[in-house]
Amino acid sequence: MNEDEYMDKRNSTRGRIINYMLNHPITSKAELSKELNISMPTVLTNVNELISQKLLTELGEYESTGGRKAKSIGINKSYRRAMGVVISANHLEMVLINLGSEIEKSVRVRLKFSTDFSYCMQVKKEITKFLKGSCAEEELLGVGIAIPGIIDQQNRIVLKSHALQIENYSLRFLEQALELPVYFENDANGGKSPEISGCHLSVPESYAGRSLLHQRAAVPGKESEGRRVRTYDPHSGRT
Repeated sequence: MNEDEYMDKRNSTRGRIINYMLNHPITSKAELSKELNISMPTVLTNVNELISQKLLTELGEYESTGGRKAKSIGINKSYRRAMGVVISANHLEMVLINLGSEIEKSVRVRLKFSTDFSYCMQVKKEITKFLKGSCAEEELLGVGIAIPGIIDQQNRIVLKSHALQIENYSLRFLEQALELPVYFENDANGGKSPEISGCHLSVPESYAGRSLLHQRAAVPGKESEGRRVRTYDPHSGRT
């Protein structure tokens, strides 16, 4: 096995472990080995490296059923964050989500949609203001943006949006203005709306943020095809 094949296999294994743990807040090395069908030595190597890199953390010990107590492990929720944004005709809704898929901050501001580039710059201003003091740049995986309409992901175009009254609208100007890794999502994929501490929150913003978390945290070192979403490699510390 050459170096490239080894790195691909390592990243694939690590991605499977992280993806499992994003969906199972508390687990153990033995459970990872069993559920993912990965040898215990491979699990130990990967988990210990991820703990040393602070992506995973030891949470405590399971109740003993006889013999040595197994240590429980989980995602370090504060290791990285993602931002979810919903663009509507008259508002901009923003949330900040940690690796535990917990919403840490939610804000809704009035901002009338426009196809002018000035609108893109205003969105950037609001996002910068929202993140200030809440999330350092190196902690942010990126911004998931939900838009009401049919989106051509690969070409970054809103093909049609009744809500925004646009057709064939390029999203590249918005992407360039933000200067951040961006993931665009059709907000029809959001599902039902929850209530979070009495704050107004529509699912698409949290859905977009969570989609980004799973894409970038669960597949270290890979780039999402057609979406240009850079991913974080915890081993190299680079995107």
